[in-house]
Amino acid sequence: MIDNTDQSLAIKKAHNSTGQAIYFTSVIIILGFSILAFSNFIPTIYFGLFTAFAMFLPYLLI
Repeated sequence: MIDNTDQSLAIKKAHNSTGQAIYFTSVIIILGFSILAFSNFIPTIYFGLFTAFAMFLPYLLI
């Protein structure tokens, strides 16, 4: 049976190795969709802003 401390250590190691990559990838995606706000086509502006907001929303909830 796995001890709780081993499980906690495994979670911390996984977060340190992959969590940072997931964070930076999300930030880059948010910035990429935010650029669509500079479009001249209104639906593209809304799509970019709403998608960027949807990607940012989990950071507010955590």
